Amino acid sequence: MRREVIRAAGRYGVESAGLRGLRALEMIERAGAALGPAGQDFRADATAAVRRKEIEAASKGRLLPGAMAALKKLRAAGYAIAVITRNCEEAVRIILKGRELPCQVLLARDHVRKVKPDPDHLRRAMSRLKVNADECLMVGDHVIDIEGGKAAGMRTVGVLTGSTGRREMEEAGAHLIARDVRELAAMLLHRT
Repeated sequence: MRREVIRAAGRYGVESAGLRGLRALEMIERAGAALGPAGQDFRADATAAVRRKEIEAASKGRLLPGAMAALKKLRAAGYAIAVITRNCEEAVRIILKGRELPCQVLLARDHVRKVKPDPDHLRRAMSRLKVNADECLMVGDHVIDIEGGKAAGMRTVGVLTGSTGRREMEEAGAHLIARDVRELAAMLLHRT
């Protein structure tokens, strides 16, 4: 996705040096801001390129083993669940392959102005669930999940199912680390 954004930026005359090290969506925002009025066209082109890549990846993607069952158990136990993602909703639906997520709220990139780690993404989920930050856990497999949760005033849980390792989760300040959502669900369901 980053390469696609850099290509799009180049077509609009934006140097790639200022975009290096950023995530794709942040690259789009930075280059769009640098372009002024032409930034709107660039944002549309670059976002479409990112969306194509997400959909392509989603068609090859799969749900994490045990994640759906763990979420169902948590819902049955009375936990309110929101799923927030920087992906587009279409990509999420492709991965789900017609199954419904056992959650009350799904907020994809299409549903918010600012995505995580911006706390607004999480605050919108809390608002829809009618809960406060001190009642929530932000669970994620990337440092930006931990950053977003902390910025929103939530306790955070790093799950080690993505490319982020234990050390990075610890350095990001995750309050708890679990191997996967199944382990986290077991902890939550058996707490005293």
